Amino acid sequence: MCSSTGWNSNACQHQGRYECLLEAGIGERGIVPPGRGWNRHNFGPLTVPENSYFMMGDNRDNSSDSRFWGFVPRENIVGKAWIIYFSWDGAQLKRRFWQVIRFNRLLNFIR
Repeated sequence: MCSSTGWNSNACQHQGRYECLLEAGIGERGIVPPGRGWNRHNFGPLTVPENSYFMMGDNRDNSSDSRFWGFVPRENIVGKAWIIYFSWDGAQLKRRFWQVIRFNRLLNFIR
């Protein structure tokens, strides 16, 4: 979940990149190819409606999440995450697959 009811978030294109800023001032950057229009990589500002959630996928740059299909109503959330099944460092794509696996995070319980 990226944000919940009443949070304001903004994502805008800046020099071929996007930045997602939450009201708290936390930001993340990722690549957006030049010339892309208003889409899941380049959107905002928006305000999350009451009793709704903005969900962001674990593969932020290639996910069909709330930037694609919209907000999730509270009544549609039926559980919570309880385990990290798999984790890898996508920033290290030039290395071999088994070298980017975060073995210390595999199968860890979320408290």
